[in-house]
Amino acid sequence: MTDSLRHFFSVLIFLTLTLFSNLTLYGQTVPGSIRGRITNAATGEAIAGANVIIDGTQRGTATDTAGFFLLSGLTPGNYRLAISMITYKSYLSDILKVKSGQELLFDVKLVEEISQLDNIVVVASRPVGTDAGLIAQMRDSHLVASGVSGQFISRTQDRDASEVVKRIPGISVIDDKFVIVRGLAQRYNNVWINGAAIPSSEADTRSFSFDIIPSSQIDNMMIIKTPVPELPGDFAGGFVQIRTKILPEKNSLAISYTTGFNTETHFHDFLRNPGSGTDFLGFDNGKRALSSSVPAHLDNSDAQLVDRISKEGFNNDWRVESIRPLLDQKFALAWNHRYKNAQGSDYGIVASLNYSNTHKTLPDLENSRFGIYDNLNDQKVYLYKYTDNQYANDVRLGAMLNLSWLPAPKGKMTSRYEFRNTFNQLGRNRYTTREGYHVASGYYEQRQEEYLYASRTTYTGQFAGTHDLPDTHIDWNTAYSYSNRRQPD
Repeated sequence: MTDSLRHFFSVLIFLTLTLFSNLTLYGQTVPGSIRGRITNAATGEAIAGANVIIDGTQRGTATDTAGFFLLSGLTPGNYRLAISMITYKSYLSDILKVKSGQELLFDVKLVEEISQLDNIVVVASRPVGTDAGLIAQMRDSHLVASGVSGQFISRTQDRDASEVVKRIPGISVIDDKFVIVRGLAQRYNNVWINGAAIPSSEADTRSFSFDIIPSSQIDNMMIIKTPVPELPGDFAGGFVQIRTKILPEKNSLAISYTTGFNTETHFHDFLRNPGSGTDFLGFDNGKRALSSSVPAHLDNSDAQLVDRISKEGFNNDWRVESIRPLLDQKFALAWNHRYKNAQGSDYGIVASLNYSNTHKTLPDLENSRFGIYDNLNDQKVYLYKYTDNQYANDVRLGAMLNLSWLPAPKGKMTSRYEFRNTFNQLGRNRYTTREGYHVASGYYEQRQEEYLYASRTTYTGQFAGTHDLPDTHIDWNTAYSYSNRRQPD
């Protein structure tokens, strides 16, 4: 055999062995698959959406509407399938051997998982501090009512309830504190806070000063304009319902500090009487009070007693000092905390503290009174004409503490207990100068000065509860209110 012929047979044998080796290797690595169907063991119905996972991996699939599944592209080897479906017992298969290039058929019947559930009591509360909650409350009340929510108030710069109530259609405010509903004065309106009546904040008329409630304490405010059986009938204008914040939705702590100025007051001379050491807290410490030597009944015919009381019985500090007031200061702190114990009872705390100290100057105010018009000379006739310069320092101190307890439901009965406290202190130190003339049986030029200090205190405390039974709703409220206005000297 020639060399060329031997070389040819050698190459042919090599190619044949190589081809046979490749074919053998390919045959060993052809992927396999697992196909099957999952049905209900009791009824035989197909189970759609069951999870089929290769145990120990993240690879898997889900059954179609007919209960079939297919896992393809599997490397030959041993596998276990984990099958799960809601309301069915989980299933873990035995070892399944997948061969090269073959499809393994594997059907599974799942058994339903039946368990006895205890009674479920759903307790829900509708937040009325949100815009949607307030609208729902007004819609369900079947009354002619307008309102504003705490969520809306938080988006404004309103400081107190008098500024908030201005945003309700059809409501006017006079003296920055009294509301007028449908054109009727404040004495024709009635005001309740948290479902309880509050006393008048004025000494000579029935009215409520809305400027004593900080806006941060308000959860919602509604004004009802039509009489209904469940409300007192002693109002002709409007029935104002104010609800302060009770149970927080989440835990929070908020601290805010703001400052401001106006060009007429700050950076200019501001006149004042020094006052007492507690004026910055909104009340007088007793400096302006009458002396203990002043009798309850004064005999005007006793000249010596009148003279002594005039000299010794009153605060005789008539000093006037000029200052450059600091910028207006406003501080607010709000703490909300909700706690739930292991027994399922909810506890809530809503606490807030508000403080403001502001100055205001009103210069060159005309204070005049006119007589009968002078037609002959075509001019006004003044009985008096003064020019006032007024300097006022206002201090507000407000605090609120609301505690709530929602015990765990007992069967079908749910209860709620609340202890609400609202305290407000307002103080005003005002000094006014007045210059002009007065015509009364003659012409008199006059210069007058006014020293005014007034403070107001309000407190409302309530202990309330609600109980919901299958066919009965019980709502009770016990309240104590205190209102005080002091104008010493």
